[in-house]
Amino acid sequence: MNLLCAKPLQGSTLRVTRLDACGNPEFGDCAFGVSEGYVSATITPNTEEGERFLQRTASGRAIINQRGAPSLNWYDVSIQFQEVDPELFTILTGLLPYYDDQDRVIGFPVTESEFATANFALELWMGNAEEACLPGTDPFYGYNLLPWVTEGALAEDIVITNDLITFTVVGRTRKGTPWGVGPYDVVVLENGDPSPLYTAVPTDLHHLPIWTQLAPPEAECGCQSLSS
Repeated sequence: MNLLCAKPLQGSTLRVTRLDACGNPEFGDCAFGVSEGYVSATITPNTEEGERFLQRTASGRAIINQRGAPSLNWYDVSIQFQEVDPELFTILTGLLPYYDDQDRVIGFPVTESEFATANFALELWMGNAEEACLPGTDPFYGYNLLPWVTEGALAEDIVITNDLITFTVVGRTRKGTPWGVGPYDVVVLENGDPSPLYTAVPTDLHHLPIWTQLAPPEAECGCQSLSS
């Protein structure tokens, strides 16, 4: 059965998970965050053109004119936020938290030593423009996984003016992910039970877009703990 030809519509929730230097989820306190406070997320493939082979005869006629296939280097990631969640931003940027006298995280010092040091997994959910569900089924949601984003940083201009003020986090994907099926339930099995991904993702995966019938997680201010 051809499952679905649906129409993605609007962004929904995002989840970021703190990774160690080898791309593994860091279990424990402040391991992930879930937010709806972003304006846009842009995922742009960075590719390398294939090598061209051109040889002409003495009369100028091309006797060899071929080009190799392009290759994928990584995806450039840019997320623009309207809502600033300091704990979430420490996961996205690798910056250390700044606490007040009540032990609340109220900011993040941007230092040379911590700049662009973040490793995180990014999950993005999208809506579905279909007006009706398939008979006997739950709604479908678009789900995007980027299992290893590195060099996360606040690296765009922050313009303070008489207007809406946004903060933009950038990074890039890298290969070698050990994500496997992931630590979260993101799909629904035939029997209706929630489950991690059906199969482990390849280690050279940069981006996985799928449809799922499991609703996205609830947004929550601050980071959350993750058990192994």
